Amino acid sequence: MKSSSLRLASLLAACALSPSLAPAALLMHWKLDEAGGDYTGGGYAEEVSSSVLSSEVATGADVTEGRPGLAPGGGTSVEFFDGPSDTYISAGSLESDGTHVAGPAADPYVLGANFTISGWFRTDTLSSEHIFVSNRFGSTTGWMMGTRNGGMVMDFGNQRSSFTPTIPLVVGQDYLFVVRQDPDGDTNLGWSADSNHRLSLYDVTNDTWQHFDGTQNRPSLNLTEISIGRFTNGGREWDGLVDDIRIYDHTLSDAELNALVEIPEPGAPALAAFALLLIGIRRRR
Repeated sequence: MKSSSLRLASLLAACALSPSLAPAALLMHWKLDEAGGDYTGGGYAEEVSSSVLSSEVATGADVTEGRPGLAPGGGTSVEFFDGPSDTYISAGSLESDGTHVAGPAADPYVLGANFTISGWFRTDTLSSEHIFVSNRFGSTTGWMMGTRNGGMVMDFGNQRSSFTPTIPLVVGQDYLFVVRQDPDGDTNLGWSADSNHRLSLYDVTNDTWQHFDGTQNRPSLNLTEISIGRFTNGGREWDGLVDDIRIYDHTLSDAELNALVEIPEPGAPALAAFALLLIGIRRRR
């Protein structure tokens, strides 16, 4: 085998096995990739991280699965219709020991000083306030993410941060909304010293990021009774598509943030297999 081929194969194998290429750890992840059909209530299986969590649609049938995916890399999304049925997906909870459960958590996981929450959306309305993911709102530990009067909103336990994008939101366009919490200010992400969180919006059509930095004194949010498609306590229903909601226990770097909007590269197993295939081909010559 030629030394140049061996070097190439070794490099590919090393890259495939490099921890730096491994995906960032997730606490919870709803891909929303179920195939076809309408929700009519009853059982609902959703992938949460690497586990399958039994959950259910609480009421009504105004949710359609199998809609076009918004996040890169394939898959589908779900569509919510703002109607009298107040339909939403009851997405369960995370216990403090990392166990996923349906319904409320007896001892919920509480996000610490560093976390990230993200979700893709396409809205059909910009009037009033519409929430695409939230938890049971319990004063200082509750939270919700969505749009409000044409802008973005994240509520940290009754303390709301919001911003209206420089390029206004457009009905029918795809976006990624990300909230990153980092009370160390500019230590990690170059935020101003008095800011401890950043709201970020990615506009697919214009391929642009917009950011808003702010400060909240209630960063400890819990992960119990999470709802997709409305405010957990009822109302503020989403009208449009939702896809690929993620919750991390650390603050994503700018590089990790950008990776969320890129088409995924082949994973480590695929790269390693390619390297071994290349070695085998060379040996047979």
